[in-house]
Amino acid sequence: MHEEQRPAALFLVAETVATGYVETLARYAPDAVVRGIGRRVALDEVNHVQRQIDRMHLALAPVPAPVRSLLRGVWTLAAAGAATVLVLDHAASLRAVGLTPAGTWLGAMRSFLTASRAAAPGDLAGLPGHRLPGPDDAAAAAADRSARTPA
Repeated sequence: MHEEQRPAALFLVAETVATGYVETLARYAPDAVVRGIGRRVALDEVNHVQRQIDRMHLALAPVPAPVRSLLRGVWTLAAAGAATVLVLDHAASLRAVGLTPAGTWLGAMRSFLTASRAAAPGDLAGLPGHRLPGPDDAAAAAADRSARTPA
């Protein structure tokens, strides 16, 4: 893997771990403005995560399988650390919307592991099993903006 491709792994860790938290804000924040911001950021993250998956797929293609496995292990440890920081720093806000830090941590790790598998050469299927915002969410966000915009 070339040096200029290494940030893709870091971004994949950060964005997959943070996506669940942002989705939580989009769904459960008590303030409508925060929910709207959460929806916009969550929609933006869909493209970011897919871009990082695509970049990692290309970067890992020439890397021997045993080295890829080792790299994924290191990145998984980094993701576990990032998820731990997320739930420790945001435990109060998670509880305020009815989520547990442990459940959030598990969701963040599931998101990262799904994305890291998709980034492995031979599998560009995307993020199966992980609900990322889709067209319905974009329509809901547009409706929310319309409802808040004075006529």
